[in-house]
Amino acid sequence: MADESIFFTPAAELARRFRALELSPVEVITAVLDRASRLQETLNCFITLIPDRALEEARRAEARFVAGCPLGSLDGIPFSVKDLVNTADVRTTFGTVALQHNVP
Repeated sequence: MADESIFFTPAAELARRFRALELSPVEVITAVLDRASRLQETLNCFITLIPDRALEEARRAEARFVAGCPLGSLDGIPFSVKDLVNTADVRTTFGTVALQHNVP
């Protein structure tokens, strides 16, 4: 997705567009992952990215929207989790080298 405005669209508007099938959670997460990949070297803002899992979750959310059964008001909305929160099956380092291999 070339339109950078998507990154500044409020979550409520993204959700509305998902429900109206005007925008796909897969399109949005693909754009977010592309942007994260482009900016990671410069900003170093992510310790662990999980693109395969994010895409799979977006596909599941999209299927729910197509079926008219979203899970809730934030279904399909991309988000990031601070590396200070244990995340199941995802490396969580708490920002320290001593925990660089920690996978809760």
